[in-house]
Amino acid sequence: MKKLLLLSALAIGPVASFGTVWTETEANDTWLTPNGISMAVGDGVTGTTSGTSLTVPGIGSADHFKLNFGAQAMGVYQNRIALDLAGYSGSLVGRTASSATSSVTIQSQFSLAGGIQRMNQWYSFGAAHSVDYKVTGVATTATSSYTATHSQTAVSVASLGTVTAGVHVFDTFEPSMDTEIYLLDLNGNTLEWNDQTTDAATDSAISYNFIAGQSYYIAVGRWNTAANVGASDVGVLEPGEYTSSGYFTNGNMLASNSNTAGTYDLRLDGATVALGTYVAGSEAYDIKFYGVRAVPEPTSMAALGLGVAALARRRRSKK
Repeated sequence: MKKLLLLSALAIGPVASFGTVWTETEANDTWLTPNGISMAVGDGVTGTTSGTSLTVPGIGSADHFKLNFGAQAMGVYQNRIALDLAGYSGSLVGRTASSATSSVTIQSQFSLAGGIQRMNQWYSFGAAHSVDYKVTGVATTATSSYTATHSQTAVSVASLGTVTAGVHVFDTFEPSMDTEIYLLDLNGNTLEWNDQTTDAATDSAISYNFIAGQSYYIAVGRWNTAANVGASDVGVLEPGEYTSSGYFTNGNMLASNSNTAGTYDLRLDGATVALGTYVAGSEAYDIKFYGVRAVPEPTSMAALGLGVAALARRRRSKK
C-alpha cells in the first residue's frame, strides 16, 4: 500500500481522470478501518498492495474501501467495479452473525480470458447504499498501482403482469442449476427468500400474501446469492435470524457469486410464467428480475362497484 503523508486514514485525495479516482490511504487493512469514499457512477479507487494480510499493516496488507453511493431514481441497477491490472484481486465483503469484527467474502472477482476482467458485480434499487470492497495483491504487484473503476447499467425488468391479492407461490421448477429466489419491494427490501425446497436440492420457492395495489420484484439468482439480510436454513426468512451465510450490512443490495450455466421455469401457483436462461461467461454473477403487481380480487371489485352504485342512488334520492 502507499502511505501518503499529511492524510488521515479516511482523508482521501482525488486523482484526475474521466471520473474521480480516489487514492487509498493507511490504515485500511481491515473492513473495520476502511477508506470511506463518496462515489458517483464512473468514479474509481487506486492504490498499491502486495499481499492479503488483515493483521500486519503496510504494503503487504489488503486494501479496504467503503464505497458510499447516493440515492437515485427507483429502479434496478447493475453495478460493476473492475480492476485494471493482473495480479490484483477484488472482492465484495460482508459479515455473518458468528462475528461482529471479522468479515466474509460475499463475492470473489470474475475473470475470463478475452472477456470481463477482474470484475465484481452487485444490484441496487435506487436507495443510498454502501459497498465494502477489498483489494489484495501478490509480490509482483508491489511496484504497480491498480485502479478499480465503477460502472452502472439500468436493468430492464421483465413484467409478469398482475396477480390477485392474496397468497401465491412463485418457484423455480426443475432448474438445471441451483437457484435462489427473492421477493423484494420496489425499494429492494427483502420480503421473502428461499434457497431450496424440501423436495429438491436445486428448486427454490417463496409463498407470500400479496397486497392489492402494491408492486414487487421477483429475483432469481444462482447459489450463492447474498442480500441485506441473513437467512434461516431453508424456507421462511426470519428477520434477525442469521447463520453462516454472508450478508450485506449497509443498504439494499443483491449479489451472486456464481457463473453456472443453466435454465429454469419460473412458475406462479404451478403454472409457468417465464423461462430463464443463464449463460456462463457473458452472464457471470447476473440475477434475473421480474415485476408483478397485485390487484383486488374480482369479487372485491364487484362489491366496490355495488357500493359506489348504492351511494350514487342514495345521493339522487336525497335530491
